[in-house]
Amino acid sequence: MGEPSEPSLESSPGARPDPDLSLAHLDRLPTLSSAAVRLLAMPAEPRGSVADAVEILRADQSLTAKVLSIANTASGHLPGPVETLEQAIPHLGFAGLRSVALTASVFECLPARSAGGDGIFDPPEFWKHSLAVGCAARALAEALRPMSVDPQEVFVAGLLHDLGKVALSAV
Repeated sequence: MGEPSEPSLESSPGARPDPDLSLAHLDRLPTLSSAAVRLLAMPAEPRGSVADAVEILRADQSLTAKVLSIANTASGHLPGPVETLEQAIPHLGFAGLRSVALTASVFECLPARSAGGDGIFDPPEFWKHSLAVGCAARALAEALRPMSVDPQEVFVAGLLHDLGKVALSAV
């Protein structure tokens, strides 16, 4: 007989995935972009500089577009649109920038549909949902401002709240 085949992640419809089998396939997860890795490695404020972050982002057009998009989505209290990275980065803060870079890079790696072909995971809908939760969380934080909650941090937390589903969809 032939060699044993590698265990498959595919299961019968309605069956729960085997967590051990899913963990065994984590090496299939895509890697982050080099720009995201560099942003994640940047020192926190005040040692990190906006100019350094701008230089890193300019090497990745897709990530730049996402950062500007998120900054505009999160710009509820700004007088006008966020049009440059120099405006977006201070608005998001370095922690927010790292979170956006991580999230956007992970979303860039997503397949068009879930790996199993079941159509359960829909990346565009997932992204819309994440943005909606982030915006709703920020609105709540602004309404509760006397509680010393940073609306931008709450926005990022809402944006990232389901990030584990991304990894699960890839295995």
